[in-house]
Amino acid sequence: MKRTQRAQRILELLNQRQHCTITELEAELDVSAPTLYRDVKELELRNLVVKNHGSIELPPTDLALDESVNSRYMLRLAKNRIGKDQIAQKALRLVTDDDIIFADSSTTVYYFIRKLLEHHRGFSNLTIVSNSGAIIRELTDPPPSITLISLGGVYNSKLNSFLGRIAVNAIKQLHISKAFISAAAISTSEVYTFHENHAEFLGEAVKHSDKAWLLADHLKFETRAVFPICPTTEFTGIISDLPSDSEVIPRYMAAGVNMML
Repeated sequence: MKRTQRAQRILELLNQRQHCTITELEAELDVSAPTLYRDVKELELRNLVVKNHGSIELPPTDLALDESVNSRYMLRLAKNRIGKDQIAQKALRLVTDDDIIFADSSTTVYYFIRKLLEHHRGFSNLTIVSNSGAIIRELTDPPPSITLISLGGVYNSKLNSFLGRIAVNAIKQLHISKAFISAAAISTSEVYTFHENHAEFLGEAVKHSDKAWLLADHLKFETRAVFPICPTTEFTGIISDLPSDSEVIPRYMAAGVNMML
């Protein structure tokens, strides 16, 4: 089967099933894993599929296949949806009535806020503080039990967030009981982002929170980015979709990092 035929067959299978594992595709197409990964990579570059850990799925139906900032954000939102949903479910268990929650502008935390809104009837009083454009839009008509505090600043379209001196000064004035934050990269010693203003702002959010939880899917571990946010141990714990037998977990726990399984 030629490369173009394999690509067409992959898309046909995804249209039928919405989600396929790499193992399933190997058996279906009768090709080696390296060949299949090359095919998937090309489809991913064309924004035709979203690759997760060991599987692929279709992008959201409203995703425009171009190079716009909005499309890139939508791709991040679609990436590893299953893992992000698992993380959101775990994070939801940490929320209690009267919490003042900070939610950052990451797609992983966005999943958590969506999950929280699905279960809002279980709470009588919550405050959500956020600099996320997506979360602020999501809460333009919040349920009665939720109060939204939006942080101002200079809008960064790549991160879909408000940053800069205004945002930093605003977070310093607030008392946050629980912060939920994600990052571009995580090591046993530091948590990172690719943007300087973003690093400064999230560092202040961690400092001004009673507890700060790092929401991170398995793709972020043992990687590096340019700007450190804070030491990993400053977080109360990491909430992840890592399997309980992952080799990563004991390394981080040995470094003094609390891993929520």
